[in-house]
Amino acid sequence: GIRVISNRAKVRVRSNMKSNGYIISEEHNVIYYTGSTERRERLESRGIRLGLHILPIPKESSALSSNIILQQPCSTDR
Repeated sequence: GIRVISNRAKVRVRSNMKSNGYIISEEHNVIYYTGSTERRERLESRGIRLGLHILPIPKESSALSSNIILQQPCSTDR
C-alpha cells in the first residue's frame, strides 16, 4: 500500500513560520511574508533547505490574505 510519510522537520518549520506571521499558501510548500512579517533568517534558510519556497506576498493577493470570496447573488430571476 501507499505510506504517507510526513516530513516532521518541515511541518515544524511551517508551523513556526505560521506563528511568526508568515502566510502558508494552499500549496503547502509555498510560504509568503508580508510587509509586517518579522522575518526570521535562520527559520527561512532551514525552510528553504527542506524544500519550502519563501516569497513576498503577491500584490493581487487580497483574496489570499483575507480568504473572503464575495458571493454574488444569482441573477436568474429576471
